[in-house]
Amino acid sequence: MTAGLVRRGAALARPYAMAMGLSAMAAGRDVGIAVLHGGDGTRAGEVASLLDARVGAPEASDLLVGVLRPGDHPSQIANDIGDHRRRGGDALVAIVGSPPQRRRLERELLVHPDIEMSVITHIDAWDSVGIQEFRKAVVRALGTGRVAAGQSHDALRSTVADRLERGAANRAALVAALPLNSGASMTLLSIIQARLASDISGLRQSKPDPRQAAVVAGTAVSAPLWRAFARRLIAAMPPLESVIRGGVAYTVTRGVAAVARRVVSGGQNLAREES
Repeated sequence: MTAGLVRRGAALARPYAMAMGLSAMAAGRDVGIAVLHGGDGTRAGEVASLLDARVGAPEASDLLVGVLRPGDHPSQIANDIGDHRRRGGDALVAIVGSPPQRRRLERELLVHPDIEMSVITHIDAWDSVGIQEFRKAVVRALGTGRVAAGQSHDALRSTVADRLERGAANRAALVAALPLNSGASMTLLSIIQARLASDISGLRQSKPDPRQAAVVAGTAVSAPLWRAFARRLIAAMPPLESVIRGGVAYTVTRGVAAVARRVVSGGQNLAREES
C-alpha cells in the first residue's frame, strides 16, 4: 500500500515538477535588449530607459530595438538590424507617426533584404499609450526569452507578467473546453497553471525557491476544489458544459497569476521589485 501511495503521489507531482523545470530553464537564458543609436543619442537613451536596456552593439542573444519617427532616415537602422539578423539575432523596429508617415518609413525599411514585416510594429504617437504599446511589442518580440528578459529588465517585468497571464488563461480555457480525455485535460491544465506560477516567480530570480514552490503547490491543492465546482455547475446546466469548463479554467488561471504576483512581489508592484 505504501509503495502504491508513493507512486500515486509521484504521478500527481510530475506535471508540477515538469512545469517548474521548464520555467527554470526559460528564466536562466541569456537574453538582453540593446537599443540602436540611430544617430540621435538623446532619443536612444530615452528608449533605453523605458526598457532598462543599454544603447550600443548587441550580443548575439540580444533583442535589437530601434525606433523611427518622422524625419528619421531608416537606412542606418536597417543596416544594423540586417547585420544582427544575419548573425541569428532577433530585432524590432517601432515606427511612430501618422499613417502616411509610417507607411513611408516602412517602405524605406523593407527595401533592405534582411528586413521584413515580422520585425516592424506601428505606434500612433509617442505618448503614455504609445509607450505601453511599444513595451508590449518588445515583449512579444522577445518570444520564449521574455521571462529571462523580464527578470533582468525591471521596466518590462509587469508587461511580461501580463502577457504570461493572458496567454496561459487563454490556453487553459481552450484545453478545458475541448472534448479531451478527462485525465489528459487535467494534466495539461496542471502544467499550464504551474508553469504560469513558476514563470511569474522567475521574473524575480531564475532559481526555484520556497516561495515559488509554495505557489505551485497551491495550484495543486486548489485543483480538486475548482474542478468539483465546475462539475456542479455542469450538472446544473449540462448544455453549457464546454462554456463552463472553459470559463472556470480561465478564471482560475487568472487567479493563479494574481496569487503568484502577490507572493513573488511581497505586495509591491512587480515593476518596482528589485532583481
